[in-house]
Amino acid sequence: MLNSVQINARKLVLGGVDASFRAISYDLRVGKVVRPGGQLADHYVIPPQGIVEIVSEERLALPMDVAGIAMVKTSLSNQGLLALNIGIVDPGYKGKIGSFFVNFGRREQTLRKGDVFLRVVFHAVAQDAELEEPRPVDDDRYLADKRINMEANFGTEFLNIADITERFAKEQFEKYRTKILGLVASAAFILAALTFMLNFGNLLLVQRFLQPNDATRAELLRQALDRSNGDLAEENRALLERVQQLDRNLSSAIDRLEGTGGRIDQSEGGPLARPPQGQARP
Repeated sequence: MLNSVQINARKLVLGGVDASFRAISYDLRVGKVVRPGGQLADHYVIPPQGIVEIVSEERLALPMDVAGIAMVKTSLSNQGLLALNIGIVDPGYKGKIGSFFVNFGRREQTLRKGDVFLRVVFHAVAQDAELEEPRPVDDDRYLADKRINMEANFGTEFLNIADITERFAKEQFEKYRTKILGLVASAAFILAALTFMLNFGNLLLVQRFLQPNDATRAELLRQALDRSNGDLAEENRALLERVQQLDRNLSSAIDRLEGTGGRIDQSEGGPLARPPQGQARP
């Protein structure tokens, strides 16, 4: 592994700054931000579950006996930013370095031009076999490819489950809305028809019971007469008992009066009692 002096002496990083050299690595800085729609920007606010691609400000210029390894910065990982598609930089590579970043945190994170986003370490490669040197990567072509890839394959709703679910529900609702409305109309018609038939059936049943035939009317009349006769007989019995009770009371009163009259006659000497002697009869 090469140290910072060897990295700087062999000019493995073009456009580098002294502040980015570490003991055995170099910290790449943000050069351009490729937004989810494919637009280039100098900074971008990454929402939770959002994605963005970062292209380095520096260019790497590796000889055939040096390979690089790009690694995520721990400070960014602690903020919830995770770097993707990082790893080995082949010997002989000459060009910029890019990486996707996903915000797995709960808060928005901002990446700006000049911010550190990757760490690169360099290793010497044994020259046991002759290796084919790769072609240099043009900066403009590199950025154009990144924009096309981002626009075609990623969007602002990356990993945003709530927004994806809401959009899917709206699409499905629009797709089946006509069918649903047709089914609702059919169901309403069927319900109205069933309601009409039920009301009509109830009307027939009411008429059936409220308009009885002759036999039913005769039976109802007989039952009414029987109830009336029974009531009259009961009233007659009650009246007869009342008359009998009055007769008994009258007989008892006459007997008491007769007994009282006999006692009065005896006490007065009878109706022809003689007056006292010396008094004339009136």
